Amino acid sequence: MNSPALTRCAQEHKYLKCTFFYNCFPLVLIIFAFFYYGSYYCCSLYPSGEGGVEGVTALRLLSGKIPIIDIALNYNLLWFYPIVWLFKMVGPSYTALRIYFFTISTITGLLSFFIVKKTTHQSWLALLAGILALLLPGQLFRNYMAFTVLLNMFLFLKIFLLPCRNLKTHLLWMAATGGALGVTFLIRIDLGFFLSLIFLGSVLMYPWIRNEQSKKFSFPKRCWLSLAALSLGITGFLLLHLPIYFHAEKKGFVIPFVTQYVQWPRMIVSQGTHLLKTIFEDPGSSHHLAAYVSTSSAPANNASITQSNLLRPTLDSATIRERITTLNIYLPIICIGLLLLLTALFLFLSRRKKECNLSHGAWIFSLMLGCSLTLFPQYFFWRPDMIHLSEFMVPMTTTLLVALYFVWMVKEKIAPLLQPLLLAFSIFAILDLTLYFINGCQSQSTGGIAISQGRTKEFLGANGVSVKLAPHEFEEATAISKSILQHSQKGEYVICFPYNPEINFMTDRPSYRRDLYCDDMTASSNFNENAIAEIEHYQPAVIVITDWPINGTEHSRFSNWANTTYRYIQSHYQADYDHGIIHVFVNPKKASTPPKNL
Repeated sequence: MNSPALTRCAQEHKYLKCTFFYNCFPLVLIIFAFFYYGSYYCCSLYPSGEGGVEGVTALRLLSGKIPIIDIALNYNLLWFYPIVWLFKMVGPSYTALRIYFFTISTITGLLSFFIVKKTTHQSWLALLAGILALLLPGQLFRNYMAFTVLLNMFLFLKIFLLPCRNLKTHLLWMAATGGALGVTFLIRIDLGFFLSLIFLGSVLMYPWIRNEQSKKFSFPKRCWLSLAALSLGITGFLLLHLPIYFHAEKKGFVIPFVTQYVQWPRMIVSQGTHLLKTIFEDPGSSHHLAAYVSTSSAPANNASITQSNLLRPTLDSATIRERITTLNIYLPIICIGLLLLLTALFLFLSRRKKECNLSHGAWIFSLMLGCSLTLFPQYFFWRPDMIHLSEFMVPMTTTLLVALYFVWMVKEKIAPLLQPLLLAFSIFAILDLTLYFINGCQSQSTGGIAISQGRTKEFLGANGVSVKLAPHEFEEATAISKSILQHSQKGEYVICFPYNPEINFMTDRPSYRRDLYCDDMTASSNFNENAIAEIEHYQPAVIVITDWPINGTEHSRFSNWANTTYRYIQSHYQADYDHGIIHVFVNPKKASTPPKNL
């Protein structure tokens, strides 16, 4: 065999080896997730997190309670139904619940990998994106948020911007997109509406987008494909909702189920209008904007809003971590602004220079940015904290990495006069990502391994609760559990104010409250009267009050905004455990009763 043939054979062999190596990257991510999440999957109890409400709600649904009517979901059915199905298979298990959400985080990391791989064709950059998504997946039990955004982002890119093998495959992806939007609505209606706006905008713009697909399809054909995307999207959405609709009709909650889809857009418009008025009519109150978007119900009155807004950290905060958190909150806004400018610049230059790559890159990272921004309001306007920021940063990190790639790929085609804009975006994007991951990897609110810090003592409870806690957490959890088990029997009510349903879950004691959450922003004006009337009617065996500033202000402590209820409990119930912000009260009738049926 001659030398050129040997060289060609060696090159082909090298290519095959590299291809096999790169194709193993998804497996690398799965293995990384298994060992990374496996190292801390049983750490912490998240008493004020979503896990308790998900577990308790699943148990209520299993017992025959009717969604929305008997139980306030605040989210939609598919936030809870998969957990119901999980508990049917393995029994109520806190460990299984945690593994379920870590699995969702793993899928989210894979979605991030494939988005970057398909848009940039850079395997190593895609691997980096996947690892970053896995490192800080967002607080456990809320991992649906980043997952649904990245799922829709991937599908939007697939049908509008990335090449498909053939028309049949293209149409199948369109139907899948409708199904994904349906899943999103059935998990979080507000998120579904936001992503639907991105979908509809893409449908309208699709015929005019200049990219790889535009070379394959003529303008009239792209118009027909745009209509097909809309039709198949709606069809997929409806097909997914039909069985849920019939289920709701059978169970008797079809009217409140359907009504949600009208109430949410009204609430979004109302809160958005209120927010805009606040910005333009009272600019000085911009640091108080956090309260104007809520995931449950509207505040009882304006006074509660004024007193209860979450204050944002500032650059003159006491600690370096708080100052970095301030930068974490505001740097994305600068990156968003620069990305919008780059989009406009790339589209303008693509028309002048007939450069398809510029147009292609602009459409890709603008669509990705639009999807990421669906999680922006909840962190910036409602709760500017690391919990909600971390959910936004999962898709935003993917977006920034893709945008950085395109910026550096086309920098030579940009006039020297415009190079500073590219440099500015690169600096701010890298700074944003660097500071976020430095802070996030130390935060116990971002779903990362930092949650395992100092948690070495094993705590066991009911419903498969087997977790490692810090010594002070172990002491508190043990004392609360002991008090409840000693003074209540199975089936007797235990009430937790203002939240903390994981206490109900770990002791296997029910709550009669329709909505397990309350605070000074969402409570009705007659909350105290209703709460006291319910206590007198149901006679709960134990009441647990965790008197922390739930909205970051002194007024948001339960003992302040619900002082009437708090004083009633103090005067009618017997204090059994009191430590810091935790107050456990037992029914006097149960105080001397020996434990039974534990």
